[in-house]
Amino acid sequence: MSLALILRPQNLDDFIGQEHILNKNSALYKLILSKTIPHMFFHGRAGTGKTTLARLIAKYTDYDFYNINAISLKIEQLREIFKKYKNILSKPL
Repeated sequence: MSLALILRPQNLDDFIGQEHILNKNSALYKLILSKTIPHMFFHGRAGTGKTTLARLIAKYTDYDFYNINAISLKIEQLREIFKKYKNILSKPL
């Protein structure tokens, strides 16, 4: 197990950095705790906490989390995920 995985934050209070968007008074922090997260995309250089934050959001909201690497992605992986959620989304009115 890598050191990064061992030291990865396990809760929001242990997440360091990005204070401007993830402090106890921020909208994102409150959305996570209320389990009302909109769709989001995280963008940035490697090692900035994107995957860690996504894992924490999934943990706090009880959402499924899939760590998909575009470099090693196999189309069958996506098909299995999409199949699981095929009829789960509601259609817009």
